[in-house]
Amino acid sequence: MGKSRVTLLKQVTIPRLELSAATVAVRMDKLIKKKLDIQFDSTHYWTDSMTVLRYIKNETARFHTFIANRVAVIHEASNPDQWSYINTSHNPADDGSRGQSIQVFLKSQRRITGPEFRWETQDQWPVRSCDMQLNDGDPEVKKHVIVNAVSTNDSEKLINELFERYSSWYKLKQAVSWILKIKKALLKRCRNEQDNFLTGIIVQDLQEAEHAIIKCVQQEAFDEEIHSVRSAKKW
Repeated sequence: MGKSRVTLLKQVTIPRLELSAATVAVRMDKLIKKKLDIQFDSTHYWTDSMTVLRYIKNETARFHTFIANRVAVIHEASNPDQWSYINTSHNPADDGSRGQSIQVFLKSQRRITGPEFRWETQDQWPVRSCDMQLNDGDPEVKKHVIVNAVSTNDSEKLINELFERYSSWYKLKQAVSWILKIKKALLKRCRNEQDNFLTGIIVQDLQEAEHAIIKCVQQEAFDEEIHSVRSAKKW
């Protein structure tokens, strides 16, 4: 049984096409086993794409959705040890996807019998030893994002320095208002939301700043009491 597919009109990379072909192979295997009343001892899969073998045998990297979904289908129906490399010149699957005259196609027997080495014992099959590590910079592998965070236990000291910097209650509220506005803007940018925080200070901003200042002072002055209340609420 053989099956070929026409390439999508949408531009798709060669590794993705090769992996799609591997997915077709495992689905065909399931179909054949379901339809034939024969007990199979084992199934072996062949691909002429080293990239596909690396994807299938990978155990650590995380892939983007297209690759991840197809690798999951392959892993569900087969074991990585069942997959091997076959040279393009010995691959009968190419007879259905590459241009050749009908005379050559009809005379070729490998599409029916398979490559000649498959009739030998498994210890005589060609073996290609190669590195199964994914190539550096493979666009299908999700990049590891490193986030650096700086924490400090001197928050009370920083707040006190801010309070001491301004001698006017109004100026202090203005400064805190800008801090809160910038904080909101950064949070919205993290969520890919648009925000124009450079619109000046309005009354609502000053009110929010005043509440934040009072809350901060209360937290510093009544830290033990607030902690006791919060602990009581959990009970």
